[in-house]
Amino acid sequence: MPRRRFQTGCLKLIGHSWTLLYWEDQIRDGVRQRVKVSKKIGGIELSPRQARKLAQPFLDEVNHQTDIPFRASRNTLTLATFIEQWRLTGTLDFKPSTKRALESSIRAHLIPKLGQIPVTLITTQNVQDLIGSLLHRSRGTRENVVDDLFRILDEARHLYPGVPALKKRNLKFGLKT
Repeated sequence: MPRRRFQTGCLKLIGHSWTLLYWEDQIRDGVRQRVKVSKKIGGIELSPRQARKLAQPFLDEVNHQTDIPFRASRNTLTLATFIEQWRLTGTLDFKPSTKRALESSIRAHLIPKLGQIPVTLITTQNVQDLIGSLLHRSRGTRENVVDDLFRILDEARHLYPGVPALKKRNLKFGLKT
């Protein structure tokens, strides 16, 4: 829950319109940040008092904020993009058989199911959905795919802040989800 605060915002004439400037809590790339936000309120025909009255609903909303919204930053890195970068950096120092199994897991399961999700927004529910899509496979295969995903996310966590540290104990491998 965000820290309670009361702010009146800053109302400025910028160009030919009134603009309200205020702070808002957001989660970007998995990290909680306080971000300065600006909203255009109206034209210069408004008096300062009228502009303040039109700005009040925005301030009421942010002053009574109960949950922090998730915002994707412009430089979000999807899992598929990270895997491609990871392959190019040469950090795949595994035995040939391990490398083949990892590549198979990436190609057959991880990219199709989680490839378009930013690495900072992969949640336990996403991994549980991946396991649910593999129910026709053996439990060992499901665990191996999840282990491969966790190996990739561990590598991503070293390079990018905000990548979540998911726990295998929070997952159910044998039940339908």
